[in-house]
Amino acid sequence: MVPPLVLTLLLVAHPAAPISTATPPTHITDEALTSKVRARLDSLARADAFSGAVLVAHGDRVLLREARGPADRESHIENRPETRFNLGSIN
Repeated sequence: MVPPLVLTLLLVAHPAAPISTATPPTHITDEALTSKVRARLDSLARADAFSGAVLVAHGDRVLLREARGPADRESHIENRPETRFNLGSIN
């Protein structure tokens, strides 16, 4: 059996770095952002396209701390926000 791919996602946003200079930035509330991220995670998890843990923070406030998908498919153990992931690189 091929081991499942575990995706660890790290998003870093810098307020001084504009995404595009052609359009002004769109402001979104923390609640709306959390709702959109949660919906996307649910969609990806249902499609078996994401398995991992997610943390979204704004300043020093944690907005979302959740996990989706299996940590161990054979043992039917689900990911949790506290799940430790083995990370490494292959040269």
